[in-house]
Amino acid sequence: MEGFWEYNEDFSCELTGENDRLNLHLSTLFLELQDVYTAIYIFRVVDDEWNRKVSEKAPPEYSTVRSIIYESLVYRIILGLSKIFSDRNGYSLHKVINQIEQLYPNKKEIREVLIEIRKKLDTSKMVSIIHTFRDKFFAHLDKESAFSYFRIDPTTAMAYIDSNEIDVWLTLISELYRACFEKELPRKSQMPSTKDIIHTFFWR
Repeated sequence: MEGFWEYNEDFSCELTGENDRLNLHLSTLFLELQDVYTAIYIFRVVDDEWNRKVSEKAPPEYSTVRSIIYESLVYRIILGLSKIFSDRNGYSLHKVINQIEQLYPNKKEIREVLIEIRKKLDTSKMVSIIHTFRDKFFAHLDKESAFSYFRIDPTTAMAYIDSNEIDVWLTLISELYRACFEKELPRKSQMPSTKDIIHTFFWR
C-alpha cells in the first residue's frame, strides 16, 4: 500500500531469526483470537444481564455510551475473526498454514495439525459466513445490506458466533505453534469478572 509506511513504522528489521516472522505472525493470530474470545464473553455477560433486568421488569434507562460500546463489541468480533479466517490473499490463517507446510514438509506432527486445521476451515459454518458478514455490512455497506436487519441491529450477527468453536481454534493454533517452535503460547489466565463487566455497562 503506497504511502502506508509514511505513518506506520515498520520494525521488521528487528526480526533476525530464521523463522521470526512466522513465529510473530502465528503469535499475533493467537493473541487476536484471544481478544475476540474475551469480547464474546463480555458481550454474552452484558446480554444476559440485560435480559435478566427486562424479565424482572426493570430495564435500564437508555444510554448512548452503553449502546455504542455494546455494538462495538460485535464489530470487534466480526472484524477480528475476518482477519484470521476470511482473507485468503492477506496474511490470514489460510496463508500461514500454507507457508508452514512449505517450510516443514517432512515433520509429521506439524502435518497432522495442519490436516486438522484445514478440515476445520472447510467444515466450519461460522468461518464460512465471516467473510460475507464483513463484506456485506461490517467493513462495507453493500446496497442489499442497507435494507437488512443488520442495519437496524448489528448484534443479531452474534447468533452465528460460537465461543466454544473459538476455544477449539485457540487449541489448534497453540498446537501448531508448539509443533513448529517447541514452545507454548501463553493463554490469558483470567477473564474479566462478571461484576466488573456489569458495573462497566450498567453503572446507573
